[in-house]
Amino acid sequence: YAAGIYLGDAGAVLEGVTVVDYNSDNTGDDRYGCGVYVTAGVVSNCSFTACAARNHRPALALSGADAKGYAIAVTNNAPLNNTKTYIACVDSGALLVDSEISRNVGGEKMLAALGIGGGIVRNCTIADNDAESNQEKYAGGVHVSSGGTLADSRILRNRLSWRNKTT
Repeated sequence: YAAGIYLGDAGAVLEGVTVVDYNSDNTGDDRYGCGVYVTAGVVSNCSFTACAARNHRPALALSGADAKGYAIAVTNNAPLNNTKTYIACVDSGALLVDSEISRNVGGEKMLAALGIGGGIVRNCTIADNDAESNQEKYAGGVHVSSGGTLADSRILRNRLSWRNKTT
């Protein structure tokens, strides 16, 4: 999966770790070039800063009912190219609580700083993220789809610059 850190067991715990300047230049079909990719396990009190990936999810991916994140800071991350991406994603029943997604920058196809597809995000702050888009369904802050839940959270000062695609 090209992750800097991969957790794939419900008993796995990553706590108090800071990942800075992780760079995945994977050009293959692998779409999880992130600082941490979790299909099962707990990430707690961690920080992911200045991570970049060629394909998808440069900082954080929580995917699966056994993937949980608490008190995580995801700041100052960016994709390496203009690939359609989220800086962080929570999907397939995963849980993210008491966390911050802020000051991330995306290219012209960034979907949003945080993508929630079937996962649950509670009591989080999503703030000061920047994106450009040439497609109408994208957002600078949060993109909720496929049964995702966003509750009791703050969404502040996210920016989306619209660029009309010309042919």
